[in-house]
Formats: sequence, C-alpha cells, structure tokens
Amino acid sequence: MNSDVFSAMFTLPQGNCVPEGSSDTNPIRLDGVSALDFQRFAELLYPTHIIFPGQTYHNRTLTKDEWILILRLATNKAIVELGKLIEGIERILLSKEFSIQPWLWGGCLRLIVRPKRLTLEEASKIGFEDSIRLFRLREDFHRRPQIPAHDWEEEFG
Repeated sequence: MNSDVFSAMFTLPQGNCVPEGSSDTNPIRLDGVSALDFQRFAELLYPTHIIFPGQTYHNRTLTKDEWILILRLATNKAIVELGKLIEGIERILLSKEFSIQPWLWGGCLRLIVRPKRLTLEEASKIGFEDSIRLFRLREDFHRRPQIPAHDWEEEFG
C-alpha cells in the first residue's frame, strides 16, 4: 500500500533541515493522533502474517472501535490534504457527498468571486437549483463586492 501524502513528504525540498520521518529521532508528527492509535491503524492496514501464493487470506472482522479509528484518522487526514488540491465545482460536489460543510462554502465562494462565469458543464454537474443559487450570489457580489452572511444562508441554508 502506498501513501501519496507520506511519499510527498520525503520528496519535498527540505533546505538544511532533516526531513520528518527520516530517522527515529525525527519522526513524522501527526497532530491529534496518539502513537497507540496510529499503531492500531497501521496494524489494520498492514497485517503481520505472510500470505503465500495459492493461499487465501481471511480478514478478521474489525471491531466497532477499530472502524471508528479508521474513519477518524483517514477522514481527518483526507480532509486536510484533499482540501489543498480541489477547487470550485469538485469541492462543492465532494462537500455534499461526504457532508463536509466548510468545503461547500469554500467551493461556492471560489466560483462567486472568480472573474470567469460558471460554464454550462459546471452548472450541469452541480444541478439546476444550486446553479441558480450561485448565479444569484455572483450577480449580487459583482454588484456589491461582498456577500452578506444572510444572503448565503438564505440561498444554501
């Protein structure tokens, strides 16, 4: 299993600094994650027994607490890292799919303030009603370059 996030950490220019994770004395720090939780998470991702060709692997059933741990660690990291990579329409669509409310406003705001209008392709992706809401907010914004909170709440509440 490969991790783009951890791989990227090792390839980023470090200047004169020693890169995180390059030694036991300079580990990768994951804020808000205890060493024990990370160890459990890694054990779930990387089972310790070897499977030889021709054998089948029967995964054990995970406990509720293990699933919660997976959800918590994976979700927090994905939201932070993916949030850096996605823009506009994709941010709106993913915010709805995964119920990440801050991404909805961030995605809408990017589309509202950008100089380029919403394209037909973009509008079709988010649907008729949300497109109309965005057009209204864009129109208001370009008339008076700020969007009062009550306008946003009224449109996307």
